[in-house]
Amino acid sequence: MEVLIYTAMVSVIMLGVISLAFVTLDVRGKVRASIILQENYRFAMNRVTMIVNQAEDITYPTIGETGTELILAMAEPALDPTVINTVDGIIYVQQGLGQPMALTSAEVDVQGFSIDRASTTAPMVRIVVSGRLRDSHSSYPDLSVTTTAVVRK
Repeated sequence: MEVLIYTAMVSVIMLGVISLAFVTLDVRGKVRASIILQENYRFAMNRVTMIVNQAEDITYPTIGETGTELILAMAEPALDPTVINTVDGIIYVQQGLGQPMALTSAEVDVQGFSIDRASTTAPMVRIVVSGRLRDSHSSYPDLSVTTTAVVRK
């Protein structure tokens, strides 16, 4: 009888330890996904803001419109035009005739990329990026980031 009680107690304790391990691994995965998304979006948004700041003008979207692509007129002919868009869930920037350069890693699946052109005197855009970690479980977090960039001629 004592052996049965001991076995039952050990089984309950082991079940609790195993459950705790699974929860810990799940939380660790969600935190990792969140960190990767934040790092990718922070880098992409900082780079896009810097490029917009250096532009001469915003070609597309036009004032009051929203688009999924940002086209900038640059002062330097080799960089004109500069196009920022998404292809297969990755944000790319292409300057002039150069090769497109990825601003987000292949780990991130950008599901939303919109550019709102403000109707103000200064050429300004509001950029919204949203997405999730590629091939992650549906319970993992999505992340949305918004920033504003102004052409500083």
